[in-house]
Amino acid sequence: MTFLVNKTKIQVSFSLGGYLDTKGLRIKIAFTLAEVLIVLGIIGMIADLTLPSLIANFQKEQYVIALKKAYTTFNQALAMMSNDMGCPGDLKCTGLFALGLPPDGIDIETYRNNITP
Repeated sequence: MTFLVNKTKIQVSFSLGGYLDTKGLRIKIAFTLAEVLIVLGIIGMIADLTLPSLIANFQKEQYVIALKKAYTTFNQALAMMSNDMGCPGDLKCTGLFALGLPPDGIDIETYRNNITP
Protein backbone atom coordinates (compact mmCIF):
# COMPACT_ATOMS: atom_id res chain seq x y z
CA MET A 1 0.00 0.00 0.00
CA THR A 2 1.41 3.39 -0.93
CA PHE A 3 0.71 6.66 0.88
CA LEU A 4 1.62 10.16 -0.18
CA VAL A 5 2.97 12.17 2.78
CA ASN A 6 4.41 15.67 2.12
CA LYS A 7 4.80 14.85 -1.58
CA THR A 8 6.81 11.74 -0.67
CA LYS A 9 5.62 8.28 -1.46
CA ILE A 10 5.78 5.87 1.45
CA GLN A 11 5.46 2.17 0.78
CA VAL A 12 3.66 0.40 3.65
CA SER A 13 3.00 -3.33 3.79
CA PHE A 14 1.23 -5.34 6.45
CA SER A 15 2.32 -8.85 7.20
CA LEU A 16 0.35 -11.59 8.91
CA GLY A 17 2.51 -11.38 12.01
CA GLY A 18 1.06 -8.03 13.06
CA TYR A 19 4.02 -5.92 11.98
CA LEU A 20 3.97 -2.66 10.03
CA ASP A 21 6.85 -2.47 7.56
CA THR A 22 7.81 1.00 6.28
CA LYS A 23 10.91 0.90 4.07
CA GLY A 24 12.78 -1.57 6.22
CA LEU A 25 11.54 -0.33 9.63
CA ARG A 26 9.52 -2.92 11.46
CA ILE A 27 7.03 -1.65 14.04
CA LYS A 28 4.88 -4.10 16.00
CA ILE A 29 1.19 -3.18 16.02
CA ALA A 30 -0.57 -4.11 19.29
CA PHE A 31 -2.80 -2.82 22.06
CA THR A 32 -1.28 -1.65 25.31
CA LEU A 33 -2.08 -3.40 28.58
CA ALA A 34 -4.01 -0.35 29.79
CA GLU A 35 -6.24 -0.38 26.71
CA VAL A 36 -6.99 -4.07 27.11
CA LEU A 37 -7.79 -3.68 30.82
CA ILE A 38 -10.11 -0.73 30.15
CA VAL A 39 -12.02 -2.69 27.51
CA LEU A 40 -12.29 -5.71 29.82
CA GLY A 41 -13.54 -3.46 32.62
CA ILE A 42 -16.23 -1.97 30.38
CA ILE A 43 -17.31 -5.43 29.24
CA GLY A 44 -17.47 -6.53 32.89
CA MET A 45 -19.66 -3.56 33.88
CA ILE A 46 -22.05 -4.20 30.99
CA ALA A 47 -22.27 -7.87 31.95
CA ASP A 48 -22.88 -6.90 35.58
CA LEU A 49 -25.81 -4.71 34.53
CA THR A 50 -27.44 -7.09 32.07
CA LEU A 51 -26.96 -10.60 33.52
CA PRO A 52 -29.30 -10.28 36.56
CA SER A 53 -32.25 -9.29 34.38
CA LEU A 54 -31.49 -12.06 31.88
CA ILE A 55 -31.32 -14.64 34.68
CA ALA A 56 -34.58 -13.35 36.22
CA ASN A 57 -36.36 -13.54 32.87
CA PHE A 58 -35.07 -17.08 32.31
CA GLN A 59 -36.21 -18.21 35.77
CA LYS A 60 -39.65 -16.67 35.25
CA GLU A 61 -39.96 -18.41 31.89
CA GLN A 62 -39.00 -21.76 33.46
CA TYR A 63 -41.55 -21.23 36.25
CA VAL A 64 -44.32 -20.52 33.74
CA ILE A 65 -43.39 -23.60 31.69
CA ALA A 66 -43.43 -25.82 34.81
CA LEU A 67 -46.79 -24.39 35.89
CA LYS A 68 -48.32 -25.04 32.46
CA LYS A 69 -47.00 -28.60 32.51
CA ALA A 70 -48.45 -29.26 35.99
CA TYR A 71 -51.80 -27.76 34.96
CA THR A 72 -51.94 -29.90 31.83
CA THR A 73 -51.00 -33.06 33.73
CA PHE A 74 -53.66 -32.38 36.38
CA ASN A 75 -56.33 -31.79 33.74
CA GLN A 76 -55.38 -35.01 31.95
CA ALA A 77 -55.63 -36.91 35.24
CA LEU A 78 -59.10 -35.48 35.89
CA ALA A 79 -60.23 -36.36 32.36
CA MET A 80 -58.92 -39.92 32.73
CA MET A 81 -60.65 -40.24 36.10
CA SER A 82 -64.00 -39.10 34.71
CA ASN A 83 -63.59 -41.53 31.78
CA ASP A 84 -62.84 -44.37 34.20
CA MET A 85 -65.98 -43.53 36.23
CA GLY A 86 -68.09 -43.79 33.06
CA CYS A 87 -69.00 -40.14 32.65
CA PRO A 88 -66.51 -38.51 30.25
CA GLY A 89 -66.27 -34.75 30.62
CA ASP A 90 -68.36 -34.62 33.81
CA LEU A 91 -66.40 -34.33 37.04
CA LYS A 92 -69.48 -34.37 39.27
CA CYS A 93 -69.79 -38.15 39.03
CA THR A 94 -66.25 -38.60 40.35
CA GLY A 95 -67.21 -37.23 43.76
CA LEU A 96 -64.07 -35.18 44.04
CA PHE A 97 -65.73 -31.83 44.51
CA ALA A 98 -69.06 -32.71 46.10
CA LEU A 99 -68.01 -33.97 49.54
CA GLY A 100 -64.94 -31.95 50.33
CA LEU A 101 -62.12 -33.23 52.52
CA PRO A 102 -62.77 -35.40 55.59
CA PRO A 103 -61.84 -34.17 59.08
CA ASP A 104 -58.48 -35.17 60.47
CA GLY A 105 -58.13 -38.82 61.44
CA ILE A 106 -61.06 -40.11 59.36
CA ASP A 107 -60.51 -42.32 56.34
CA ILE A 108 -61.84 -40.92 53.05
CA GLU A 109 -63.84 -44.07 52.26
CA THR A 110 -65.52 -44.05 55.69
CA TYR A 111 -66.27 -40.36 55.25
CA ARG A 112 -67.83 -40.91 51.80
CA ASN A 113 -69.93 -43.88 52.95
CA ASN A 114 -71.36 -42.11 56.03
CA ILE A 115 -72.27 -38.78 54.44
CA THR A 116 -75.36 -38.44 52.33
CA PRO A 117 -75.15 -35.74 49.65
